[in-house]
Amino acid sequence: MFAFIASGCRASNPASVSVGSHRVPPAFSEDQSLSRDAAEIARASGEDPRLAQERLDFQIRSGPAVGVLRRLYADRLVGVSRVATEQGFVLRVLLQGLDPAPVVPKTAETEGIDVIVEVGARFTGQQLRALVASKQRQLTESVPAFLSAFVEERTGDVVVFLRPVDGRSVSDEQAAVEEVLGTQVVVRRSTGRFEGMSMAGSGRHVGAGLGRPGCTGSFPARRGRQSGVLSAAHCENDNVYYNGVDGEGYRLSVSQESWTASTDVQFMVGHSLAKQALRVGVRPEFYENAWPNVRVRELVGSIAQSSLAEGDTICKHGAVSGYSCGKVVRVLFAPPYPFSDCNGGPCGEAWVLMGPLDVGTPFNCAKGDSGGPWFVGGRAVGIMMGSEIDEAGRCFYAVFMSVDRISVVGAELHIAGREIPIPKQ
Repeated sequence: MFAFIASGCRASNPASVSVGSHRVPPAFSEDQSLSRDAAEIARASGEDPRLAQERLDFQIRSGPAVGVLRRLYADRLVGVSRVATEQGFVLRVLLQGLDPAPVVPKTAETEGIDVIVEVGARFTGQQLRALVASKQRQLTESVPAFLSAFVEERTGDVVVFLRPVDGRSVSDEQAAVEEVLGTQVVVRRSTGRFEGMSMAGSGRHVGAGLGRPGCTGSFPARRGRQSGVLSAAHCENDNVYYNGVDGEGYRLSVSQESWTASTDVQFMVGHSLAKQALRVGVRPEFYENAWPNVRVRELVGSIAQSSLAEGDTICKHGAVSGYSCGKVVRVLFAPPYPFSDCNGGPCGEAWVLMGPLDVGTPFNCAKGDSGGPWFVGGRAVGIMMGSEIDEAGRCFYAVFMSVDRISVVGAELHIAGREIPIPKQ
């Protein structure tokens, strides 16, 4: 399901319209989209709806400042987080060591954003990566459950992912890791298997009417004079069709794709079933949800990966699992190899790791969600790459690629207000 809507199939007035046998709702505005995200976050987490709304507003407003702070304190940075105080939300910077920190510069990005800088953490992320790399062989030999380790940006804690191993308790494995690394760690359980969320044996983007979801499309985009839709490159390329809420059916073809250690993206263009190339056909809109409750949002912009922080809330749409929201666990994450892989090789530390709003509760994702959109309000954030699903079918983590990297296939987002020229027929 994705907003690949043929020219003329959507009316320009705000009322909903009937297309074919389906009724297509008007796209939500940015304010409406943010309000809907806040309501869903409050419902799922038990947070006060007003606080959820304020948190989302601050995420967007402070995004550029996060990037500035990451660059300013790069040599000592543990992380940047958004913290609620009695006076409102602030940015908190945590640094390694006890030396005084440089003063936060007054720039256009930091203007009006309160920043707290704290020191005292033992490791920076870079230092821990170097330590783990130097101990990798020892960890592998003495700690069979070890998958990966990182510094939690909000606390400075060393977090270790451990997989279940028969005959070994969590406490035994934790003690073994601490002995090797020489520091206390916080343990999180994981299978380490972050698998692509395509449906095996199905076509790519086949609609609910055909009963085989395949994968999910995300955001409308353009590549030169081509207009199309973005999805995940790890899905199959054959027998790709779109059958969506606008009542139209198209054959899709891959224009360009990239599946590497840091990318999993595909740009597709559509053709009518009569094999005539569509004209522009793509509106600056994407699905918040599809069947049975169709909801469409206007695409108003994007949020860079460098603007994200651990604990941020981001929502997603999957053709199978629908609309839901989660929290950022790690801004730069490498799914552990060989338990996970990127097109047969190791994945780079380039992916965003998402978890449930409440720790320990399953996350809402399913096979068929690959390629779907991650968003805040009407702003694009990422494209679904994969999830960790246990034997009971429960999903506790998901991974997406930032939309920053769609340029690798020569594409750019089709954002509202940016005209796309209609090619001459």
